[in-house]
Amino acid sequence: MRKKPVSFDATLFGRRVRAVRNERNLTREQLAEMCEISPVHLRNIESGNALPSMPIFMALSNVLKVSPNYLTQDFATCVSDNEHDRITQRILKATPKQAAIIDAMLAAALEQLSDAE
Repeated sequence: MRKKPVSFDATLFGRRVRAVRNERNLTREQLAEMCEISPVHLRNIESGNALPSMPIFMALSNVLKVSPNYLTQDFATCVSDNEHDRITQRILKATPKQAAIIDAMLAAALEQLSDAE
């Protein structure tokens, strides 16, 4: 039996890129320049009228300092039942700011737990 391919929702992807760009206080022109693409192409990506190539997808992820998973989480369908994957999925649903807080909390909790051993 063939697996159904994951569909790439350009509109959801574009909304997430725009939201992170705004959170980072970047203009469309600034982000486009940092990713070495035109502002028009970025506008088309953000509006869901264009899909980024893999190099542009990775540039967006790197420049915005978010994981590729974060940009695609709205339509990614792979979820495992193991503990690590459940934790990862919760973190991927967080905004970058929330993820930083979660990371600090997790580091503190792990440090406390290792001190208790």
